Amino acid sequence: MQLIVTHRAPHLGAAGTSIDLTPSQAAYERLRGHVVEPAAPPPKAKANKPPAAKC
Repeated sequence: MQLIVTHRAPHLGAAGTSIDLTPSQAAYERLRGHVVEPAAPPPKAKANKPPAAKC
């Protein structure tokens, strides 16, 4: 499970680095605030057509 190290956990690595943990390790470290899940990439903006006029 890929997680990002926070500044609260120097024992896991430098803040902002990605690490692999087992599910049980991940649950423990998440509860302590030592790791966070990676942010999802922002959705791409789509050029939407204006809604069709209803008659």
